[in-house]
Amino acid sequence: MPQVFADTSYWIALNSPNDDLHIRAIEETVRWGGNVILTSEAVLVEFLDGCATRGEQTRKMAAAFVLGIRALDEVKIVTLSSELFQTSLALYESRPDKKWSMTDCSSIMLCQQEKVSDVLTYDIHFVQAGFNALLR
Repeated sequence: MPQVFADTSYWIALNSPNDDLHIRAIEETVRWGGNVILTSEAVLVEFLDGCATRGEQTRKMAAAFVLGIRALDEVKIVTLSSELFQTSLALYESRPDKKWSMTDCSSIMLCQQEKVSDVLTYDIHFVQAGFNALLR
């Protein structure tokens, strides 16, 4: 069964009705329904960090959302193991010409390990790394 990787911009768009990518995120969610959505704890930390300063209601929504997707069989959340951290750091170090965050690097490495080519994201960094950014 094909997998798709969900990046932070997807989770934000999916949860933000006023986001320019909200409808696109819903369409991609429907399109990938029944398939495994792969993400990582690092991505979810980045999502929660992005919601942290947006008020009490947003913080509550974000926490409830993350707890909810953790319970779904269709969402596979990968932890940032020491090995994944090391390979991600090596990628981060090897690409000083890019503005890839460490979360981007860990996501790129995870997609390579899992042989995922489609990413639910708007982030140009995934395009630069050779992936299909499905929200672009």
